[in-house]
Amino acid sequence: MPPEMPPEKLRFQYRRLTLRLKHAAFAGGICPTAWWEPRPATAELMRAYRISLRRLAPGLALIVAEWPEGQPLAPLTQADNIRFEFLLCVESPDFLLYTDPTTPPSLDLRDIGISSEEQSKPSAAWPTPSDRDPWAARVLLTIPGDWLARYLAQECAASNPLVLRLEPRAVYWRYYCALPAGIQATQIAIGQDPSPSPSRISFDAATSLGDPVARAFAARSSGRTVVALTSSAPIPLRSAAAPRLKLTLNGEQLPLDLPSPPLDSLLVPGLSANGEPVAFRMIDACAIPSSY
Repeated sequence: MPPEMPPEKLRFQYRRLTLRLKHAAFAGGICPTAWWEPRPATAELMRAYRISLRRLAPGLALIVAEWPEGQPLAPLTQADNIRFEFLLCVESPDFLLYTDPTTPPSLDLRDIGISSEEQSKPSAAWPTPSDRDPWAARVLLTIPGDWLARYLAQECAASNPLVLRLEPRAVYWRYYCALPAGIQATQIAIGQDPSPSPSRISFDAATSLGDPVARAFAARSSGRTVVALTSSAPIPLRSAAAPRLKLTLNGEQLPLDLPSPPLDSLLVPGLSANGEPVAFRMIDACAIPSSY
């Protein structure tokens, strides 16, 4: 503390680094029940360098206290080899079902204002199995101390958060449709609205899958024919709207929206397509207007 400044007059300043987590499988990109924990060695470093952790939903903020003159209480520039490591923890044990295990977590540093060519920069990776035990950790975030010092030195640091992105897992989608009387399985299909994307998704229909969902849906639908339409290729899971899928009858689009299959449908045992998991949704096609 500067000797000329009495303790009662001292007012700390604060700078912060904010990290936002975006997961494309969840509505709004917000993964519920997720939080960050510092590794034990990082918790010790944070105490030594007067850094506090504020958990956001579902990101984090590192708060660094400074003297009124703008100097850190414990300057990070003296610690070029310091590394702060945080583990992303998720309550749901099914988190990995929704997350693409083949695509590493990515950090968006484009708007940070620090050259991304520098060797010392934040990184994110899947943790080792030993890291997962304490808090069901899912992602390991590493922030070098010297990079953090350069980031905090920027005037616009508070308005330039880091963004960590996780990609959704791609699985087969299946829609079960209970058909009204007089409608044959061959008359029902799933099409797409015109889209600027060149990729198209097709669905194959079957009425004799015999899987537990088809049997249960047929039983509760008074014996009506249940047709299962399964995507020809895996589709990324998303809690938001489906990729413009429409139910069609005799080639004409019906006024029925097809929302994405819910994420928890992956937990139903006994469902697969080409040996891969299936996410499904049940559709009651009795809503087809009589005019069709």
